[in-house]
Amino acid sequence: MSSREARTVFAQLRGFGANWIELGEHGDMRQATAAAIASEHPFCREFLLPIAVEAQRALVLFPADDLLDRHVRSEMPWITRDAVRELLHFIDDHMHRKHATDA
Repeated sequence: MSSREARTVFAQLRGFGANWIELGEHGDMRQATAAAIASEHPFCREFLLPIAVEAQRALVLFPADDLLDRHVRSEMPWITRDAVRELLHFIDDHMHRKHATDA
């Protein structure tokens, strides 16, 4: 996947990283994700769904860190399979804790 393709395929994930992770305003992935979610709550579904979809897609398309390095890291310096899994975990945890009873 070229850098141009990565920018297109992972536009939401890339934007999330650029706005919340790469600026260095937050100490770790948990803090960055919590700040991002807080900024959009209660519209979490609309904000988090495309990010979660792209994160899961990255895990499926690139089942090893070296593949992420080769195809995506130039566009998202923070990305590793562990970081993506952690992001998905925080999204899932928030949705379960704060929105499990939403209609």
